[in-house]
Amino acid sequence: PQGCDIVRRLAAEADVVLQNFRPGVADRLGIGYDDLSAANSGLVYLSISGFGQSGPRAAERAYDPIIQMYSGIADIQGRIHIEHAETPEQVNMLLLDKLTAWTGMQAITAALLARAKSGEGQHVELSMLDVAIAFAWSDTAADLILLSEDVDARPPVGASGQVTRYADGWGATMTLSQPEFEGLCRAYGLPQLASDPRFSTLDARMAHRHELREVMMTDIAQAAAKLSVAQAGERMRAEQVPFAHVRRLAEIPNDPQVAHKRNFRITDHP
Repeated sequence: PQGCDIVRRLAAEADVVLQNFRPGVADRLGIGYDDLSAANSGLVYLSISGFGQSGPRAAERAYDPIIQMYSGIADIQGRIHIEHAETPEQVNMLLLDKLTAWTGMQAITAALLARAKSGEGQHVELSMLDVAIAFAWSDTAADLILLSEDVDARPPVGASGQVTRYADGWGATMTLSQPEFEGLCRAYGLPQLASDPRFSTLDARMAHRHELREVMMTDIAQAAAKLSVAQAGERMRAEQVPFAHVRRLAEIPNDPQVAHKRNFRITDHP
């Protein structure tokens, strides 16, 4: 009770209150939106939940991996390696915890802007499931929300990326434009692939993506195996093909581009 009293006193002078109890808990404690906004009409109150404030699963506990599985993100990840694979894969980080926090901050900013114009606060409701669907579906499942029968189901844009083993490590390329694909073929010494009718345009490559995958796993893989990562990078950059050396996490802080941007700084923690 003493803790709830402290929350109420703080909220009376606060701009924002954020809570991520399961639905109903904050109200039961007497620190829900109705309770706190009664003493502070300008309060912006954000309620974060796993499945939503209402609905058949609203009261259930939820963590990041649970929503990854429930929202289809794990299904998307399972299709990266082999299209339509049946084994789901979790993204190996707390993806939705972070995305929900960022989305919540955007919502709070919008609510504060609205308050600056109207003088009134509001209750913003956000669920991890909302965030997962909004974030993932636009580029990975758009064909599922186009209801015409003639919609062509295509893999997500990420499927155009190719992780490749070279003689001394791994690299990644991605070709969307025709000049990029032609440059990739030249970089590997396989210019004839770009003139193959099955691969000569982006639409053709999408229509023959299974054949293209076979070529990637045979002809291109054999050509790549003869190159070091550095050699491949030089050739790709010369052809203006997007390329990255697959970095291990421990290498990132000392990477020249990362060091130039000062993403990491060495400090003494007090």
